[in-house]
Amino acid sequence: MAHFEKYTVAQTRQEINHDRRRYTSKRDNIDASLTHKNYNLVKHNVDPWEFVKQKIDMSKKSGGRFNSRSVSCVSCVISLPADFQGDESLFFKVAKQHLDSVFGAENCISAWVHYDEPGARPHLHYKATPVLVNDAGVHQFNAKAIVSRSFLRRFHKDLESAMKRVFGRPVGIINGATKYGNLTVSQLKEQRALLVQLNKDYCSLLNEYNDLVDEYNKLLESVDNLKARHQDLVERVAGLKSKLEDLEALNHRVANSVLGDDDFEFDEFER
Repeated sequence: MAHFEKYTVAQTRQEINHDRRRYTSKRDNIDASLTHKNYNLVKHNVDPWEFVKQKIDMSKKSGGRFNSRSVSCVSCVISLPADFQGDESLFFKVAKQHLDSVFGAENCISAWVHYDEPGARPHLHYKATPVLVNDAGVHQFNAKAIVSRSFLRRFHKDLESAMKRVFGRPVGIINGATKYGNLTVSQLKEQRALLVQLNKDYCSLLNEYNDLVDEYNKLLESVDNLKARHQDLVERVAGLKSKLEDLEALNHRVANSVLGDDDFEFDEFER
């Protein structure tokens, strides 16, 4: 239900513009006729991209380390639960407040709610600079420390608790897809790729199974044909055996008859 992703400086500006619908492509599957329903829960006096740059400058001036590979933005997408009943705008406000408690409201870049993606549930795009301030006053970008594995595992439970305090009941955040913890977008993509591969493997095995069933059925048919031929041969052999026995009996009678006549003529000649 909630998905996290980390972006470098080069990626952050593009993602900000995408949320603001200043950059879209056909792959984004956006219905422009619904874009007017989108809204941002954050009101900055400065452009979001300028806000990020100011945070980076503040970090460097305070002694923080930052380079082109550093994570300048953490994004969290939270979708409205499928069975949610209640005030949708309040749901997204509570979600933003909960994320502000994690990253600090002062670090929030934007919190866009989108309604213009057909086939997708309404969802919040929350973005923040992952900045931690140490005792020495250094503003350090440290996404790894904030978005840790333990944080991801408990995120949905914590968010459900925050929702329950406001709505007085569970709102459907904990479900079969979330009860084992949160996944990043990259992890979800890996899972989807794995599911696609498993589906291909399943189809391949199913086709192999069907081929084996066809071969088995053909073998059964061959066995049935062989059994029929065997029975036919048994019956023919029995018939031939019966005829042979009749012929042997007949031959015996004929032989007795012939031998009997010869003996008679011989006896008469002797006399």
